[in-house]
Amino acid sequence: MNLRMQLCRTSLSISLIAAGIWTVCVPIASGQRLLREHMGASIPLQNGGVTGDALAFSRPLGDVNGDGFDDYILVGLKNREFSGWYEFRSGLNGALLAPRYTSLIPGPFGDNVVLVGDFNGDGREDLVRTSPVNSIEVADLWSGATIAGLSTGVAIFGYGGTVVPLGDINGDGFDDVAVAERSGAERIGIHLGPSGVLVMEFTSFGAGSLSVASSGDLNGDGIADLLIGDFFFNDEVRAVSMADFSTLYTIHADGGCRCLGASFYTWAMAALSDIDGDGVRDFAVSAPAGNSSGNSSGRGFLEFRSGRTGAFLRRVDEPFPRQFEMLGINYVNHDIGKFGLYMHSGGDFNGDGYEDLVVGSPERYRYLDSSGFGAVTVISGYTGEVLVDATPLGQTESTIRRFAEGFLIGDLDGDGLDELAIGWAQDSEGGPQSGQVWIYRGSAGDALSYCPAPLHSGGKSARLQLDGSLSLINDDMWLQVYDGLPGSLCLFLAAAGTHSSPTGTNGLCLGNQGEFRLGQPTLTRLDGLAETELDVTNAPYAASWFPGSTWTLQAVFRDTGAAVPLGRTNALALQWGW
Repeated sequence: MNLRMQLCRTSLSISLIAAGIWTVCVPIASGQRLLREHMGASIPLQNGGVTGDALAFSRPLGDVNGDGFDDYILVGLKNREFSGWYEFRSGLNGALLAPRYTSLIPGPFGDNVVLVGDFNGDGREDLVRTSPVNSIEVADLWSGATIAGLSTGVAIFGYGGTVVPLGDINGDGFDDVAVAERSGAERIGIHLGPSGVLVMEFTSFGAGSLSVASSGDLNGDGIADLLIGDFFFNDEVRAVSMADFSTLYTIHADGGCRCLGASFYTWAMAALSDIDGDGVRDFAVSAPAGNSSGNSSGRGFLEFRSGRTGAFLRRVDEPFPRQFEMLGINYVNHDIGKFGLYMHSGGDFNGDGYEDLVVGSPERYRYLDSSGFGAVTVISGYTGEVLVDATPLGQTESTIRRFAEGFLIGDLDGDGLDELAIGWAQDSEGGPQSGQVWIYRGSAGDALSYCPAPLHSGGKSARLQLDGSLSLINDDMWLQVYDGLPGSLCLFLAAAGTHSSPTGTNGLCLGNQGEFRLGQPTLTRLDGLAETELDVTNAPYAASWFPGSTWTLQAVFRDTGAAVPLGRTNALALQWGW
């Protein structure tokens, strides 16, 4: 057990509950990131293998005990490989809310646990879970009793890795569900309550290349619809009506990957809030670090798309734009992280009223640190900014850590912000491969573009954007100008507070007081890119940058061909997170 854990154990009471799962409660304090930690427990056997409880990940549960705080699910394995379990925990204090649900039959029980509404019409919430017997089944939330098995006509390994609640799509009073594999599905099945009957299948012709999500009602008929991605054959997304299974629209992969062009487009999808204001929820689709040559060396990205039409709304690139970066004495290539290999939405991390995204990069740093790699990134579901980028590097314990999946699991502390839970697969602090789940507090913070830039003499408007995490904990942030004037000197500026109009000197949006330079002037490249690194820990300006503080950022550049020889970008209103 590391020093941090020992200190917590001295100042707080740590209880050993639920058959060997440690719960560590961290006191609430301003700016403190970690809210709670759960640790698995395992014991090595003399003849090989381990026994005990391995902890895998956490998923949202909602406020099931009615105390005003959201609760959550812990999922793990018994004896590491042989059977699974899940249990409900109080968001308020981490206490066990009901006896653990487990299976004595070897198999993937509890590998995926998703709430799906009232499947059998008894007025109570039900869930879908993987099962060693039926592959996947619907069960009563509290009793754990099986309601129905869900299966296709052909056995599919991992069926149930992805579960999409649909509500009542056929109007019979029972909620329904879409089921597929976790990724690369060969089939997507539509199952109806209460019997689980299969009424429709979408297939990938045996290639295993489908992904699935739902942003709700896309065409205004009052029925939730489905988004199906096909990343192998067609690199497309189809919006499908659940009323008659007809195609509403189809979108195809766009070019524009800064490397050689995107591949694996539509690998994963996730619902967003209505960010374009047309009354229909939108969605995100990913292209994990791949390129047209198939060697997975490109920088991954996400696209935000309109739920109503599929139109492009916004692009979000994988964090860390440097192709090679010095880390200690090693160079690491950040472009192999497979950013977007999974995505989850369903919670508001920064409190702006829009659902945010948790995006996985499971292979970041894999060639740098074989004992701990991967990253979990929280993306603003409104602006597309990187709110938090968490990695397991820098650990001091002699243990293996690999990030599993991250989820936003609800507001556990009553501050109006949803918490982030990250599973640490193969972590060994509680015994060999015992696993951990860390729960981090939500954090207000984002960067919103405003004060549009005028055209410069090159016929374009220079765009200012951030690249990196808005978390001040991670000292890796770049401020970039796109579509700038090639060959011109560019200077980056900042001022405290936010300023709603270009009222400052030379029409800047900095309020005309207290602005300062961010680094030295830089020459804009021939492709219109200019950038500077923001040192958020050691630079002179860093002393006034702290979580919750607000700033306005803008760039100016020399434009001798214009009537006013000083060009400017748009402004960014930034609030730092933790």
